[in-house]
Amino acid sequence: MNRKFLEKLELSEEQIAQIMAEHGKSTQELQNKLSAAEGNATSLQNQLDERDKDLKALKKNRKIMRNYYKNIMIWIRSTNHRKKNMSMKWQI
Repeated sequence: MNRKFLEKLELSEEQIAQIMAEHGKSTQELQNKLSAAEGNATSLQNQLDERDKDLKALKKNRKIMRNYYKNIMIWIRSTNHRKKNMSMKWQI
């Protein structure tokens, strides 16, 4: 709201003051809502960033766990193979 615009409408100073005060209230209310929305958006973005980091860490851990699993399976197979060979030697 522009005071000069209201003066051109030939409103009294009292009317202009009341209009400006009411406009200030509504503007402040909108500013408060905007600030709250921006804060909420920032919070949500931070949560998304944290989830992205978590997902990357989980993917990395999944690869590591796959390698552990493969190594364990190799070890189990080799152990079973050795057991079979040992039992065959003792059966002779």
